[in-house]
Amino acid sequence: MPATISGLTANRVFSTLGCTQFSTTATLSGTGGPVCIAGPLAAIQAINERGSTGYSNYNSLQVRYTKRFSRGLEALLYYTWSKEIDDMQVFVPLLNLDTYNRALGNSSAPDVPHLFIGSFVYQLPFGKGRSLMGNAAYPVDLFFGGWEISGITTIQHGVPLTVTDGTSNNGGLNSGFNNRANYNPSCGSSAPIVNKPNGLSSTQGLQWFDVGCFSDHTFNYFYGNSVPGNVWGPGIVNFDLSLSKAVKIHENIELRIRGDAFDAFNTPHFSNPGTTCCTAQSAGFGVITGTATPPRQLQLGLHLAF
Repeated sequence: MPATISGLTANRVFSTLGCTQFSTTATLSGTGGPVCIAGPLAAIQAINERGSTGYSNYNSLQVRYTKRFSRGLEALLYYTWSKEIDDMQVFVPLLNLDTYNRALGNSSAPDVPHLFIGSFVYQLPFGKGRSLMGNAAYPVDLFFGGWEISGITTIQHGVPLTVTDGTSNNGGLNSGFNNRANYNPSCGSSAPIVNKPNGLSSTQGLQWFDVGCFSDHTFNYFYGNSVPGNVWGPGIVNFDLSLSKAVKIHENIELRIRGDAFDAFNTPHFSNPGTTCCTAQSAGFGVITGTATPPRQLQLGLHLAF
């Protein structure tokens, strides 16, 4: 856990090596010890300590199904069910989480409990070398033959969010700490998803969850009782599709025409809602005001192989 130790205090600890003169008038605030004014350590303002005290745990069930290419079709299906718990970021402890109570599910790394990815490639059975119209004349084969459809489907659960208290009083915590809001247990393990146009404030967007499940904390020097996972962000459902056609120009020359549709059905992928409680302090609390990815994109390309 990072800690900041006053350089002046350190000067006193190492006074025999790093301090050659102490002030006769100035004293350290809090301890009343002497202030070092000369020596190698006199100019040090702070000493930052880094310790390997973090904890991270990841468990998952992974299932994979592969259909090898046959009859023009190949496919890959992949599913992961997982749980991730940790109590540290790279260098800084999570400021608004109780690192001594990991049962709360303190997750700073993305905790995505469900993830499904499926991909396929299917050669339509028309044209030379395929099951239908295998002996078609060149003009017919040029139009109907050589078509291929492929796609990638992603279905991903949202991530757990932490609701912080937006009041000016952070519950007696030091500056730089954001206290958690309080959560009403009658709402269940997580706040109900409302998913409707926002009518709570002037902030335009989509009200994602029931903000009435959260309130300001009431006691100083206590964490609010909400935890990551009392609110879950929106998930992702995405389909990327491609349609291509191979045209044999010469024995060793092939032209492939390809059209791609990313987010083919234009399914919106919403960004996470505002998580600063409560509506009285933050008009955007519980409201989604944007998307995490761009809308549907179309792409046309040509590929010449020789």
